[in-house]
Amino acid sequence: MGMKFLVAIICVWSIRTAQADNRIVLESYTGGKSSAAEDQLRPLREELLRKGFLGGYDVVGRSFESKVSKPAIVEGLPKDFTQKVEAGAKAFFAGKFDDAVSALGPLVDLARRNGGAFAQNQDALGALEKAMIILALSQQRRGDPGAMQTTFAEYIRSFPKAEVQRGIYGTEAAASFEQARKTVAGGGTGTLVVQSTIQGGLIYLDEHVRQPGKLQVEVPVGEHRVFVLADGQLSRVHRVTVRARESSVITIDPTYDRVVQTSTNWTGLAFATAAERERSEVDHAARFAVAVEATAVALIGVDQVRGKPSIVGILVNRTRSTEIRRASIPLDPEPTVDRMVALAEFLAGETTTPEGVDITVLDAPKGDGVGNNPGGPGSDGGGKGWGGWKLITGTLALGALGVGGYLIATDGDCKTDPPAGVVCPDVYNNAAPGYAALAGGVVLAGVTVYLFVRGGSTRAKTAFVVPTNGGAVATFVGRF
Repeated sequence: MGMKFLVAIICVWSIRTAQADNRIVLESYTGGKSSAAEDQLRPLREELLRKGFLGGYDVVGRSFESKVSKPAIVEGLPKDFTQKVEAGAKAFFAGKFDDAVSALGPLVDLARRNGGAFAQNQDALGALEKAMIILALSQQRRGDPGAMQTTFAEYIRSFPKAEVQRGIYGTEAAASFEQARKTVAGGGTGTLVVQSTIQGGLIYLDEHVRQPGKLQVEVPVGEHRVFVLADGQLSRVHRVTVRARESSVITIDPTYDRVVQTSTNWTGLAFATAAERERSEVDHAARFAVAVEATAVALIGVDQVRGKPSIVGILVNRTRSTEIRRASIPLDPEPTVDRMVALAEFLAGETTTPEGVDITVLDAPKGDGVGNNPGGPGSDGGGKGWGGWKLITGTLALGALGVGGYLIATDGDCKTDPPAGVVCPDVYNNAAPGYAALAGGVVLAGVTVYLFVRGGSTRAKTAFVVPTNGGAVATFVGRF
């Protein structure tokens, strides 16, 4: 039939290349990070960074904050927050608009970074409302209508009963606000649904207390801030973008939020008790990794191991929320750099049994790829496992693709050569089984890709199947 096509499937790529840019390292502690932990973990953390892991607040912490949530309170509000707002208002009414912007702009930004502070002091919302109104009007008076519109839009989204009183601020100010209100209204509204995993958790929307358990409300389009107060503790602040005529649903887990730490000092997990840490550490690390789209997560921290303070490292399977490998180094005597490097190599999957270094391997699960009991195709995260499965699935994939290509290439061909001028009485009808074989080959090829990546192979290979009129040619090219 003269039909030719090329099916090319990249069956494998280097595990290090695939993970080099999005493996992360998190810290984990019971009761928070001690002052000594920074020096104790620095050599291990720095070695993991050299091996391609990403860590620290500027990279991992900020990523989590932009994708998921931020702390409810960072610096907190100053005790004289209301007085500072009044000072900015005084500058505005005195015609000192630059001074008003300089005073009120930072106060509004500070309030946004510390939304949880308003849960403890709802009365301060009145001062914030006044600050936003006067900030917007000051921006307008000094010739920046765009900034005014932005501030008013945020004010309208944050305060359901927003208004600018003509008797206080003047006719021009009230007219400018009404124009901003029309602009925001023109964008439409959407439905925001907020749920708490803790029954009775009190929901806050844009710093305003709403109701416990679940909230469903129509809000102006744009970004909104939500958090939960449960059992006397605040969750993190989650930012939700609401779109016109759409429903945005978010479920807040205050228990998880209390554990996650993203500060300029460190990023990771802090557990209230050792029992909570033992129960939830791996699951929370995997959840964090999924949220920032990391391919692997190494969890490092200080813990008690067999009654001794030790540096502990865990490689976590982010898709299954299980440990892949775990090791520890006692802090007494002080660990050498070589021991830290060996632990980093162990967590990075570069070695299964560190030689000449006193590293204790703890309760590695079956099929973890550590070397104690290599797993099959389901092992994940750096262990080699048994390589036979990927060879079997790869061979089957090539065979299925080859057969499928041959069947499609010969579809419609005559089964026998008829005499000249005679229409072929019997032709091949191979299209359906041909495409079915190709589909099966693609599925098997996908499985092969998964097994190579999860199995930690560093060999790059490419499979090609080229159907021709007389059959198909299969090619398997690799770099060894």
